[in-house]
Amino acid sequence: MIDSSENWMALFNEIMVTCYLYVSITVTGFNPNSFFTNTGTALMGVIITTALANFLKFLISVMKAIG
Repeated sequence: MIDSSENWMALFNEIMVTCYLYVSITVTGFNPNSFFTNTGTALMGVIITTALANFLKFLISVMKAIG
């Protein structure tokens, strides 16, 4: 990668994908209960955190390019 921040973002994304997969494994079940609701919430948290971190990295890159 050109910049070291790109390496850190790639590592962060890989870690978040791993978290997503581990949480997804716990969602598989036949009878839904409160545990599945909580794991679904955790899954949404992982997705939103990843999206926000990548969007923030994008904004920082744009601001550096402009300024």
